[in-house]
Amino acid sequence: MIILTVGSSRALVVTTRPRLKRRRCTQFAAAKGGSTRWRALRWYDDCLARAPIRTKMASSGLVSAVGDGLAQLISSTPPDLKRTAAWTLCGALYFAPFLHFWYNMLARLERHVQERYGASKTVTVLGQLVLNQTVGAATINFFFCFVFQFVFLALDFDHTLAPGVAVARAVDTVRRTFLSIMLANWLVWPLPSLVNLVFVPLQYRVLFNNGVALVWKCILSLITARHHHHHHVGISSPSSS
Repeated sequence: MIILTVGSSRALVVTTRPRLKRRRCTQFAAAKGGSTRWRALRWYDDCLARAPIRTKMASSGLVSAVGDGLAQLISSTPPDLKRTAAWTLCGALYFAPFLHFWYNMLARLERHVQERYGASKTVTVLGQLVLNQTVGAATINFFFCFVFQFVFLALDFDHTLAPGVAVARAVDTVRRTFLSIMLANWLVWPLPSLVNLVFVPLQYRVLFNNGVALVWKCILSLITARHHHHHHVGISSPSSS
């Protein structure tokens, strides 16, 4: 509060609000009060508000790295750091942006159908689920096979791979495993996808998807391990949508 004296008998009182400093993401980690879990959630919320795509890229890259480590443990393969690095990059640069825009597109479609046609929540959610498990799942799984191979090629600093080899391996991966991947997808993902669409706020759907993908990735590692020979690059599978 600032008091300005005018003459001898009047005073002008001006009340000023203290400026609220914009808090950075890291400041939430040291917030007082509340459990560590809620401080972490507030920190994550703040990061989402300021940089939604970058935040989802970071979390998806981390989950992909952890998931690949678990997949390698399950399949009893020797540690492959290049493969883990490729998965981390795919999680950050492919899965996260794809799922961010995919879930936002589904949300816009839901609003459009409800406003234009007066569709109920049940109808729109079922429509989203069908799109999610057909167009979404097929697209993200199909193109992942190519993205992974070219990311792996980019990490081949010894230049032992050629672009033609990467394409051939991607095509072979699709031919050998795509049907098995989609069948497993339809066994695992419909219920988590329904929960995600009904109960999870839009900004958390990629994070929820990443959590379920940890389990999904381990399951898919067992499927693809049966189809890959020793000269193939090991791929477990992507997060489904």
